[in-house]
Amino acid sequence: MISTLVSATVHRPVAVLMITILVAVTGLGALFLLPMDFYPPLSVPELTIATTYGGLPAKEVRELITIPVEDTVSSLAGLKKISSSSLDGISIIELSFTWGTDIRQAGIQAREMADIAALELPEGASRPMVLPVNPTEKPVLYIGVFPRGTLTIPALKRLCDREIKSLLQQAPGVGSIQILGGLDEEILIEPDPYRLGMYSLAFQTLAQAVQATNTEVPAGSIEQGTTEYIVKTESMIRTPQDISGIPLFTSKDSAGAILVRDIARVSRTTADRTSFLLRNGEEGIGMLVRAQGGYSPVSLSVNVRRTIRDIQNAYGCSLSLEILSDSSYMIRESIRDLLVSGLAGILVAFIVILFFLRNLTASCIMTASIPLSLLTAIAFFPLTGTGINIMSIGGLAIGIGMLVDNSVVVLENLQRKADPAFRASVVAATVEIAGSTIGSTITSLVVFLPLFFLPDLIGVVFRDLAWAVSCSLLASFIVSISVVPVLYCRFGSRETAVNSQNRRYRASLRMVYRRPSRAAITGLALLAAGLFSFLFLDRDWLNTPESSHYLVSIALPAGTTIEHQQEIARKTSRILSRNSIMERCFFYGGGDYQDPYYITGKDPEHETLFCHCTVSATADMTGDALSRYFAGLFSDTDSIPVTVTPDSLSVNDVLGINGSGVATFPVPGNEYDEALARAKQLKESCADPAVTVYPRASRPRITARPAQSALDGLHLDNATIARILGSYLFGVYAGSLDTPEGRIPIRIRLAKKHRDSPDTLTTLAFPLSEHASTSLAEAVTLEHSLAPPVYYRSNRQNVVYLDVPADNRETRSILGGVVTDTDSEEWKNQTRTLLFLFCASIFLMYILLGIQFNSFLLPVLLLAVLPFGFSGALAALFLSGKAITLNGILGALVVIGVVVNNGIIFYDTYSFRITSPALALSGTYHGANDRIRAVSISFFTTFFALVPVALDVTKRNPQSAMATAIIGGISVSTLVSIYGFPVMFARYFARRKPEAPHAP
Repeated sequence: MISTLVSATVHRPVAVLMITILVAVTGLGALFLLPMDFYPPLSVPELTIATTYGGLPAKEVRELITIPVEDTVSSLAGLKKISSSSLDGISIIELSFTWGTDIRQAGIQAREMADIAALELPEGASRPMVLPVNPTEKPVLYIGVFPRGTLTIPALKRLCDREIKSLLQQAPGVGSIQILGGLDEEILIEPDPYRLGMYSLAFQTLAQAVQATNTEVPAGSIEQGTTEYIVKTESMIRTPQDISGIPLFTSKDSAGAILVRDIARVSRTTADRTSFLLRNGEEGIGMLVRAQGGYSPVSLSVNVRRTIRDIQNAYGCSLSLEILSDSSYMIRESIRDLLVSGLAGILVAFIVILFFLRNLTASCIMTASIPLSLLTAIAFFPLTGTGINIMSIGGLAIGIGMLVDNSVVVLENLQRKADPAFRASVVAATVEIAGSTIGSTITSLVVFLPLFFLPDLIGVVFRDLAWAVSCSLLASFIVSISVVPVLYCRFGSRETAVNSQNRRYRASLRMVYRRPSRAAITGLALLAAGLFSFLFLDRDWLNTPESSHYLVSIALPAGTTIEHQQEIARKTSRILSRNSIMERCFFYGGGDYQDPYYITGKDPEHETLFCHCTVSATADMTGDALSRYFAGLFSDTDSIPVTVTPDSLSVNDVLGINGSGVATFPVPGNEYDEALARAKQLKESCADPAVTVYPRASRPRITARPAQSALDGLHLDNATIARILGSYLFGVYAGSLDTPEGRIPIRIRLAKKHRDSPDTLTTLAFPLSEHASTSLAEAVTLEHSLAPPVYYRSNRQNVVYLDVPADNRETRSILGGVVTDTDSEEWKNQTRTLLFLFCASIFLMYILLGIQFNSFLLPVLLLAVLPFGFSGALAALFLSGKAITLNGILGALVVIGVVVNNGIIFYDTYSFRITSPALALSGTYHGANDRIRAVSISFFTTFFALVPVALDVTKRNPQSAMATAIIGGISVSTLVSIYGFPVMFARYFARRKPEAPHAP
């Protein structure tokens, strides 16, 4: 079959070149037309159930909302884990399902059960929202809308809500738009509490009077002849001044009608702020745009930018729209960097090949196989469901050096044995070496085969990489037996020169033959270096790529007001604007409790102020340096921790792995107090001040404790007291006012000065009847306390967490004997997966080699060099300052294929030369000399092609660790193989004859 294929390609060169051009053009088209994203599309088997109840304390949220919903949904099929967080006014329940669960069907069942649970929830609780979890669903665009001219912030907010959001929503690919900042208008009626007491008026009485006057009610119809007239009563309120004139009546005989203006102040103002956005100190409205599922963020950015230009032209000078942050740029930059690294790798490979061959034509033929293989692989991406992302492009980048291997072997054999003028000799030489190239290609593919069977989310993330490398390797084989012979027939020439590199290699090989003990000592030293490196290497899944864009999270104490957050943002913004570190930055904080993205992403224990900043190119500041800089800004406040992370999506984020450098130990208990006491006891047993217990009682609270005897005497109950307090603090809504700008809600609420302290509240009076009133102090006692801002549960048990620095191994060991570290458990699970991956790769390689060479022993010899490859990979990671990452481990897997390919090349040559055991030593010596150039070209092209990826000057390439591991692994393994394989195979072939071989 191979002979027929090679013969057909050599004898029909025009057809081959036409097909090659077609495939290359298809690959180029796929490169630009396929969806471009940071990671492959992900579907996580997780759901979140969010329920809100404004003003309800966290403890009551747990008892009244979280536990009933947990009990209802706990019977869902495929449910693996259920965890929850109960915050003030928010219940968040996270459901994790076994991998393979149909998350759509699970979502439908969860919604049905949540609706059943809603029947048991207290009045005032929202309907539970069931939301899918997508770790990549971050906002693609942060758009700032800023007022210009006379446009006010409330008017701008109204414009964004009603018009601009709708216009942006029409852009192709827009999934959802989250609005931040701004103020909503309201008509505020602020009654004088003392006058209310004087007239024995309640808030509800005032609200009823306003609503009765502000009602439009249909009153039927009148028919006159052939015409029907609709009759309705019209509202008497047109302006806030009309509200002031609404009459109120009391039952006191001495008092007639009084007006609203007699007891209250009416004004058109703004409601309480819930969020804000500041850009260089200027307030605006933020619009966070997310993409539809599966839609390319890059395409979304283009579409939204086009829509923004249209909106800006339509509204002229009234407002300004500015894109504050665009994560699609990071996708473009990351993929562009990988493409540049790939092009640099191709150029370096050409230089290396030219150095060894000293033949420009042959070098061009070999190098041409790289872009042809890459474009062929990309052309097949749509068939494999692979997109353009950093995993697929990264897979192509790391495989560039290996793509030339088959072409090197084929072309070298053609130059030695075939005349380009005689096509029959070209076919024969190609077929002769095709078996070796098939074997080396299959062994390389086998290395990546287990990646297709990686479980869970990690398999989805790395499947595109496996497809990319596999397709490119398969394409390189096809190119080597089709395009390379055709180009050789047209442009090639036979090679007769002997390179000086061979002479130096023969001299060093003779030394190894004569003194094998020194070589053995060197090998043991290399293994020891790898073991030493392993002991001192940090462990991590994937380091977050560096970036010039950072997200700064400023954790303020729980309960910090939104106004105080805004003031901190203004001060910090002024400081940043006075230096040259930041190119631009913007702050935002808070959110809407009706926004599912806000309530599910809210920090349970802090009020978080966010800053998106772009570091100036001249500042040359890393993430660690920026973290120290921001920490210095808040050095006078010990309670404000600052976290700085590159504004990019790392694999840690995607896999849900904690990359904060903190180990977390959950301590369960039947009740919260029991879990807390046990956690504190464990902390004391560690005698380590770095251990922290959370949640901590840090949320200030005021508890209104009614006196039952007083309530009985006043004929009141707890519900009435709660309603009175709610009307004082939050207020009562009394309909809305129809204005030219739209309907504005009417709110009755005490003025700020009457609710700014607990003492003020206790002096307020409320009516008991038409003729009597009393003060709040006579009915309740206000108690001050600190309470946890959140209550956690795991698998329907209350839990308290212990945090330990990840590098504190002694404390982690003590706690690990009592409770399980969540991250350690994750590491154990993934470690088992990786061990299986290694064992499966080596086992499959052994089986494949045994089938190929019909031997049980020979595969063992070919795989004997693997420990040296792993040792080199570990040493390279250690010397480069990188941690053991998942990409680094996968890089070590690639080394397996490279090492075995070298062994196959040597063995094929030896098997042709050694016809008897007596020729074992000379056969291995001369055979190694024949193949050293091919091995050297393969090694140096792979080595130097990976150098740009490994250096990762921009610090944005997650495949940097993989490239580093491959470089170290192939360096050591190639060094060992070019000297170790000749010695091993000399003994292997000599075993068939008892007499010892003669030295050359």
